[in-house]
Amino acid sequence: MGKVVKAVIATGDFEGQHAEKFLEIYDRLSGAQSLIPPAVAFLFDDEGRTETEKILERLGKDLVRFTKRRMYENHLLDTQAIAAVLNTTEGHTKQISDTDIQGLIDRCLDDPKYFRPLDKNRGVDWIRADVVLKDLFWKAAELEFRKTTHSVELTKWLIDNAPEKLKEISDAIGDALGFK
Repeated sequence: MGKVVKAVIATGDFEGQHAEKFLEIYDRLSGAQSLIPPAVAFLFDDEGRTETEKILERLGKDLVRFTKRRMYENHLLDTQAIAAVLNTTEGHTKQISDTDIQGLIDRCLDDPKYFRPLDKNRGVDWIRADVVLKDLFWKAAELEFRKTTHSVELTKWLIDNAPEKLKEISDAIGDALGFK
């Protein structure tokens, strides 16, 4: 049988004092006697968690993994991809260049608010990319960033035009699914 990728309903359930219980519930629901495919792995955004906060990695018996960047959207902070998506989004009013986007990203990198509670010196991989994209879309083109739409469009653009930019996350997903 093939493998199925499913979203966790509430990722916050896997944090705090009840994390182990929620992991056990998800594991049991996806067990062999269930109609739900067995859990192969859980891949969560790192979000800047400390090693102590990543207790699920230890409790999850190799089922739980974390990304090597703050969140998935950090892989999408590509100036060409963002410009291309902005320029093809319905309602855009002016052509945006990747140079325009780079200037906006550079300003965000200098502003600690885009990193909180982390230190801004950690760099672009640890910036709040979801907030950066929201602000970029508005400042560059007066468009509302829709995570479920625009993240998919950015991903598709990168797959088609610069797949090497997604290699790290692709490898993490492949590793989690056992496709080494």
